[in-house]
Amino acid sequence: MIHDAVLLAQAQARVDLPTAGHQPDNDDGGQSGEQQVLLRVRILLLAVQRALAAVNRRTLTLTPQIEQVGELYETLIYVQRAAHLITTRAIDPPTPASAPPTLQEIRHQQDLELNDELADHAARRETLAQSRCSPQTPPLRWHVQRYDPNGYFEAVHDDQQALLGPAYQGWVPVPEALKVLLRCWSVPADRDIDVVWECEQPWAPDELLPFGGWLPDHRGNDPHYTSSPAVDLEDAWNANRQAHVSRFSSMLQNVRQRWPGDLTDLTITEVLDRTAAHLNATQPLAPHLGQGLTDPTVSRVSDLGGGSDLVALGTSETAGWINPAAVAWTGNRWNDFASHRPATVPAMAKAMLTASVQQALKVWNLTGDPIRVTRIPGPAGPLYRRAENGTHRLHAARLLAMPVIWAQITQDTLPLDVCPMDVDAHNDTARLVLTCWKGLLAKGLATGSLQEDDLPGLSVLQLDHVITPWLLAQPDRAVAWAAVYDRVYPGALEEAGIPAMAWRTPDSWVAWLRAT
Repeated sequence: MIHDAVLLAQAQARVDLPTAGHQPDNDDGGQSGEQQVLLRVRILLLAVQRALAAVNRRTLTLTPQIEQVGELYETLIYVQRAAHLITTRAIDPPTPASAPPTLQEIRHQQDLELNDELADHAARRETLAQSRCSPQTPPLRWHVQRYDPNGYFEAVHDDQQALLGPAYQGWVPVPEALKVLLRCWSVPADRDIDVVWECEQPWAPDELLPFGGWLPDHRGNDPHYTSSPAVDLEDAWNANRQAHVSRFSSMLQNVRQRWPGDLTDLTITEVLDRTAAHLNATQPLAPHLGQGLTDPTVSRVSDLGGGSDLVALGTSETAGWINPAAVAWTGNRWNDFASHRPATVPAMAKAMLTASVQQALKVWNLTGDPIRVTRIPGPAGPLYRRAENGTHRLHAARLLAMPVIWAQITQDTLPLDVCPMDVDAHNDTARLVLTCWKGLLAKGLATGSLQEDDLPGLSVLQLDHVITPWLLAQPDRAVAWAAVYDRVYPGALEEAGIPAMAWRTPDSWVAWLRAT
């Protein structure tokens, strides 16, 4: 049987390789002959794979060998694609031209071209941002104190209210993206920034950098530079400990002064339940926006193998005090945790009402087990969504009407592009979303290029600017986020060019965007 299988492979494919120094006779320098050789080898490999499969688990177990043939087949496909890229001049091969490039060199050249694309995209966003800056507001001055070759940086700025930072950590794929990322922290959004370099200014990277500064098995990893944005909340708290404890103490006293009942466990639970019912009826939390609007990365897959790369213009972190009323999404209704630690919020409320400042801080555990939120910028200030931790404390702070709460804050750049599926839109809903995006572009609320597909869900909006990302969500979600934004920043949407009648209902939102 093995003999017959080998004969079958030989009969199905015969490969004549050109000898060293000999090129087949054709008009394109031998490329046509190379393509024929690659095609014949692929046929042979497929035949060998079938032959091994015919023997597998009969006379021998050959699963590893079959997989090896499959890997060789994949390699041949990548070789063919790389040759096509060179012959069609879709990519410029690295120098010296006298030495034919390796597959790795062609992949590296692709990476450098992607870096150029990211730099161009960042420059375009920066130009647009500068054109929108208000001359009435003085620039926010940033001091960049560290910038590593893997894109990791540390920066500070002077926050007069001492609510955020002052230490920020971040990552950008190219130096041109630094100002784009730092601008995302500006309040209002049209406030300009100045960047002061207190370290050596960086050069363009000679590799495609791993998202965040380091990823397992990424070809762009640098063993000497592995830092990623990860602000230590305890260090940030201790850097200005007296001011933070004083702020928390003032809130504790304010909660006690406003408390409407006695301090029994039953009364505390009843008051919290009444407050939650009122908020759920009058100020409900907004729905999820869709993963594509809360994740800055897009996946880029090379046609030369090596898996996909997470590509974005940057991400950053700091610690600070945020307004609980500006938290638009936590994944549930106010104070509705079902069976997941339902006694936690009453316990936190009781600590604020009866414990010492230090005891209450231990119960809230703001630095040891941090609240984590993602910041979503807007024209007058940000909204937030709960990240992977802190739901109970965010609810407790809101139910107690605390003006601020200490959290770890992540701020990302806008994604490079979005498609309707990124906002959970398919079929007719995807068509509706595309209609809304066209309206946003026409009204100047977003800037970019919309590439439509016969399948609406696969259409792509290459994004340069939008006044706030949640405008790109499905209509019902967009108006829910608009309602939260208007409560936190009354009149800001109107001032940005979005009248109140536009976001009252999903239908009114679609109608307003269609009326361009």
